[in-house]
Amino acid sequence: MIVPFLRAQNQLKTDLRARSRDMTGDRYEDSHIYRAISDTIAEWGSRVTVPYLYTLSDGFTSNDFDYTLPDWVRPPIEVEWQETLPGLLPIQSGVDNLATQWVSAPSYSLEPDGLGGSVLRLELSPYTTPSRVLFHAPNGQLPSAPPVLGSSPDDDDTTLSVSGLPEIADVGYIKIDDEWMQYAGVSRSTDTVLQNLVRGLRGTSAASHTAGVTVYWGVALPEQQLLVPLYDGVQAKLHELYLTDSSIQDKTQHFDFARYYRQVAMEGLERRTRRGGKMVLHGAVRE
Repeated sequence: MIVPFLRAQNQLKTDLRARSRDMTGDRYEDSHIYRAISDTIAEWGSRVTVPYLYTLSDGFTSNDFDYTLPDWVRPPIEVEWQETLPGLLPIQSGVDNLATQWVSAPSYSLEPDGLGGSVLRLELSPYTTPSRVLFHAPNGQLPSAPPVLGSSPDDDDTTLSVSGLPEIADVGYIKIDDEWMQYAGVSRSTDTVLQNLVRGLRGTSAASHTAGVTVYWGVALPEQQLLVPLYDGVQAKLHELYLTDSSIQDKTQHFDFARYYRQVAMEGLERRTRRGGKMVLHGAVRE
């Protein structure tokens, strides 16, 4: 399980109000701050992406070359299978001297399946083995009005419903009460159902929750230091709000602030993403 640095949208809002000296909310509405965060991470695009892991339930099977992937697994992808490597671990009495290691599939293609998902086609079929698909996705839009739970999920539920039809990504992170969760896949009808939940992330515990509790979306970052250019970028967006209905003097001041924060945000983002923003999986795992 890959878990990046996470910050819930209400936590970001509190931080930004402190930076703007707007703790009472007289200057910016909550929806303005959430929209500014969404616009900022949308401008980052593929420069800052979040790693996700999809594990095929039955792994790869000998002489089977085609595997259907769900619609929330988006290219580009990295395909890996597990190989057993003898002799890598220290010899211990009564313990097999074996290790397993994830290796990249040598050749494969990805084709649309006509139903919104895709078909992974291997050029070489391995022996029956565990397998996984690593993909990276940018953060999605934050709900400008965080929804509430439409039901009361138990601590072992892997789906939950939220009120309304918020504009959200098909994969992402949410925080309910004190629990962090990852979801993958969204069903939309009269309400929104988040699917394939992974519960109790970031040192939190899976717990039952009560219908009507607010569901906050998270912003996921490969490293915590990206918070600074995020805050600076949002500050620029918030100052831009005043460029349409302020006096000439105020417009000039807000324009200067927006330009300043935009510049330092881009400089900070460039420093943090110059070496690449991907988290890599590697190493041997004990059998």
